Amino acid sequence: MTLSAIVPNYNHGRYIGRAIGALLSQERIPDEIIIVDDASTDDSLAIIEGLASRSPRVRSISQPVNMGTNAALRKGLETATGQYILMAGADDWILPGFCKLGLRMLAQYPAAGLFCGDTVLLDGETGKLFGYRPPARPLHRAAFVGPEQCARLLRRMDNFIHTGGTIFRRDAMLEAGGLDDSLGAFADGYLTRKIALTFGFCYAPQNVACWRVFLSGVSRTTALDPVMARRALDLYPQRIAADPAFPPWYADVFRNRWRFATARLALQAHAPDFDFIQTMAATSPVDRAALSTIKATCRGRLMRTAVLGWLWLRLRPYRLTDLVTTATVRKFEHLARRGKAAA
Repeated sequence: MTLSAIVPNYNHGRYIGRAIGALLSQERIPDEIIIVDDASTDDSLAIIEGLASRSPRVRSISQPVNMGTNAALRKGLETATGQYILMAGADDWILPGFCKLGLRMLAQYPAAGLFCGDTVLLDGETGKLFGYRPPARPLHRAAFVGPEQCARLLRRMDNFIHTGGTIFRRDAMLEAGGLDDSLGAFADGYLTRKIALTFGFCYAPQNVACWRVFLSGVSRTTALDPVMARRALDLYPQRIAADPAFPPWYADVFRNRWRFATARLALQAHAPDFDFIQTMAATSPVDRAALSTIKATCRGRLMRTAVLGWLWLRLRPYRLTDLVTTATVRKFEHLARRGKAAA
């Protein structure tokens, strides 16, 4: 089982050393690490050349002009020779044991299109714990999830596959069509869901990667820009509905989840943009009246909680019991790790 790690980089010279170091320190090191620099303007190239000079596994490709993350990943995939692909972020890093665990499970379940685990979310500026992905675990033990079971899971929850914490079967990626530039920041999310629904996936409920979350990141920018968010609300469900790999009901479910997600992100701002929240999440006059009343009568945390509560009841993005169960299990896991460290 050969593994290629593809690392797109654009102006992440200050972070990429840690990302490559985490790959090279794996118990099962990737057979090749392909860094695709997307015409960086910082000192990335010099740092990448230094990394390549110290390890024969590290290869460097330079894009003459900036083409975007999806194009850089496609370039790396064209060059990669591995049967399995890990798409790593230059500003993120994987955790010890990830590659060994992923390849072991993919060997155990060779029909699976990918392996994924949990990702730790960190504030990009401060490094403080931001949360975890997925918010609701699809399973509470390591196992294979078949295509039909994956479809049932998508009725209850979503976002249980984070690209940075995933190892893909190369031929499954190619059969699913690869990364589509027209989908922008959702290209990898679309691809992971399609692969999981077509081939099934392996999952282990343990942390395998760390993701630095920046306010200026592409995903957040798309979700919070009024024009981009509205375009995504139209485009993403339309593409899902047109693809027979997805269940016929999923486009409508995804649309409601996108509405809820954009509103939730907007509420995290110091001064939430209620016009944006109304535009994205209010689907009826009743919603608009309720949100206007909350805005007029509530402040601070109470206001945010009331808005999220109302939208939760209206849009039903996840099953509450799944979120509570996952949060409770993670709390006990955290306490167990602290106790083990203290001992």
